[in-house]
Parts: sequence; structure tokens; C-alpha cells
Amino acid sequence: PPYPKFFAMAVSSVLIISDGYIITSLGTYFSYEATLGYFAIPFTIFAIVGFTNATNLIDGLDGLSGSVSLMILLGFLVLGFKYHDDIIISLSSILILAILVFLYFNWTPAKIFLGDSGALLMGFTIALIAIKLIDYISPTSVFFLTGIPILDTLFVMVNRIKNHKSPFVADKTHLHHHILRHTDSKKRTVKVIALSQAMFTLIGLSLINNADILNLSIFGVIYLLFFVMLTSSKHQQEL
Repeated sequence: PPYPKFFAMAVSSVLIISDGYIITSLGTYFSYEATLGYFAIPFTIFAIVGFTNATNLIDGLDGLSGSVSLMILLGFLVLGFKYHDDIIISLSSILILAILVFLYFNWTPAKIFLGDSGALLMGFTIALIAIKLIDYISPTSVFFLTGIPILDTLFVMVNRIKNHKSPFVADKTHLHHHILRHTDSKKRTVKVIALSQAMFTLIGLSLINNADILNLSIFGVIYLLFFVMLTSSKHQQEL
């Protein structure tokens, strides 16, 4: 059930925060740093739980969550080497190797599956590494490095609320549902989304030192285009 899962994620987040992994700032805007102060702990819990769940939500096709996570982690590994951070290098490398082996058996037709435990573990670890990376890069560049899970979750939640539905009730409005209707191929759909995340990762790597206001504006425009494109789909009325 969702509530025990959210509770477990929240408790795990508190343990991570107690070890020093905490988001204290949302970046600098117009020469003013948006520090979180007393809101740092609840915001960090929200961010970790939110992204962990986002990784679980995109796990709708064989190989999808693993492929997207792989593209994210490759970007993290590059930054780990760039900033000589052994924790980022180690965690990224271990998870990349595990995902590569897993994808061999998870590719359509899959012999094994992530399940909640696999997807949540992967999302939680990615969130942990992302928080560590904020020590070196602009916070808003993380939106691009982890683009697909964030965009997909934002779209689904906003679209459900817009249609007067609970944001936590499952439906078929995820990105992979829309693309699958057009491609009629699970393998092709996974490849398209994985390549999209690879593109976001490359964009994120190029924006790590950009001004936060610029990064946030670019991401906002991408989200609006993403939202308009999916909501205007001729299939939307069938959902």
C-alpha cells in the first residue's frame, strides 16, 4: 500500500539527512541565495521521497526504469570524476554495473522485474547522489540531469489535478503510455525515452555552472512544451 511505502521512504530520508545529505539552498537568483533555513529538512525529505517515487512511477515497461536510470547515473559518474568525489564515483559505478546486468534479463521479454523494492532502491540512491552533487553544481542543473522522471511525474500529477482526479490514483497518462500508442512497440518506446534522458543528461552537464534563474527558466519552458504536447494529443480523450 502507498502509505507504508511513503513512511518507509520518509524514515530512510531522515537517516540520510542525519548523515549530512541535506538540501540547504535552491540556488542563487538575482544575486540572492534562496537558502531554506528551517525548511531544509522537510524539503529534503520531500525531494528524496518525491524522486524515489518518480523512479517507481516510470517503471511501466520492461527495461524502462533501468534504462532511464542508467542514463542519469552515467552523467553522475562523469561529474564524480570531474570533481574527484569517491562517494559519487563508487555509488554510480556500482549501480551502473548492477543495472547493466539487470537489463540483460529485464529487456523484453523480461525474465526478471524491478518491482517496488528495486525501483525504490534505485530512485533513492539516485536522489542521494544528486544531493551530494549539489555541493559542486548549481541545484537547478539537477532538474536536467534527472529530467525524465521529474517531467513525467509533474505532468501526471498536474494533469490528474486538472481533470479533478486524485494525483495518487494510477492511470495511463504517463509518458510511456503516450509514446507506446504512437510507436506500438515497447522496445522502441523504451529506446525513445532512454535517448530523451540521455539528451537531458547532456544538457544538464553543459548547464552545471549556469545561473539558476536561466536553468529554471529553460526547464520551465521545456515542461510547458511537454505538457501542451501531451495534453493536446488526439488520444487524450480516450484516457
